[in-house]
Amino acid sequence: MGENEGSDSTESRLAALSREILREKQSLPHSSDENRASRLYIMKNVMIIYVVVLVILALSILLGGLFSKDWNAASRSLTEVATTLVLPIVTLVLGYYFGREGREPTKPQ
Repeated sequence: MGENEGSDSTESRLAALSREILREKQSLPHSSDENRASRLYIMKNVMIIYVVVLVILALSILLGGLFSKDWNAASRSLTEVATTLVLPIVTLVLGYYFGREGREPTKPQ
């Protein structure tokens, strides 16, 4: 009789663990959606800040060129900003998104 009681508690514990695993599996898609939403929120805010900084920087360079009448220096500065700040970020973002397509598993339709 003692062996049977131990077997019952093991089976009930196994059943409880199985139920817990199923609950966790069901919560995974929800968790993934929450992570995706937070990443999109962060990405949106970072991009807004990045664009605002670029616009302010470009306007300050253009205003400096306007007041100093040195358009050659202003155009060189804008070209330098574009090559050092914009192109690497665009390349990084495009590489991330196109590279991610190959890593993501296909979702059932």
